[in-house]
This record gives sequence, C-alpha cells and structure tokens, in this order.
Amino acid sequence: MRVQHPQVHQRTDRKGTYWFFRYWHEELLPDGSIKTTRRFHTLGPSKGQDALTQKEAEAQRDRVLAGVNCTPPPAELAVPVQQPTAAGAILFGNLAEMWRKDYVENPKIRLAEPTRIKYRSRLQ
Repeated sequence: MRVQHPQVHQRTDRKGTYWFFRYWHEELLPDGSIKTTRRFHTLGPSKGQDALTQKEAEAQRDRVLAGVNCTPPPAELAVPVQQPTAAGAILFGNLAEMWRKDYVENPKIRLAEPTRIKYRSRLQ
C-alpha cells in the first residue's frame, strides 16, 4: 500500500494563483495489470478573496489523501485468494510456459536480448 504525503505548491504563472499538489493514482485495467498515473489536484486560491493559507491548504490536502491512502492497492483487489498449490500438482511444462510468458517475453522486464535468445533456445 502506497502512503503519500506530497508537498503543497503555490502556482503563480497562470490566471490567478492557487494551491495544488500532485499524487500517484493506481488504476486496475481489465487485463489485470495496474496503470500508475500522476494526478493533479487543485486546492483553492492562494491570493485574493477567499484565499487559503498554506496551513489550510495542507489540511485540505490531508483530507483528500485520506481516501487515497486508506484504499487497498488494486493488485490486492484483483487477485482472488487461493489455496497454495501442492508441490506435485503443476506439471513442469506448464510452469516453464508460464515463466516464459511472464518473464522472458515480457517487454517490461529489463532483460538483455542475448539472454532472451538463450532462454528461448533452452526452453525449446
């Protein structure tokens, strides 16, 4: 679970000035993977009428993040709880195929191309 406590910043380069912060948002995709994005949240004006002080903006940030920080990560929501598989219940061929798809062929895994070629040749 990711606990976030980002800083509150004052933006003065746009029309008006306001308090804002950025945080990480994890979204569960239909294929079971997790997409992590950086979100922007405006808290309120920092100058003029109805302006928030920095302390008030930080308190408002804490209220917003209370909901984000307390939710379980999408990975825990997506994976159903299963009983452990017995040691002899999985065939080696199936296990090797799962490893090839999840590790060797996965472009997100940082693996050198000669190593990928070596693993593919050994699995054939």
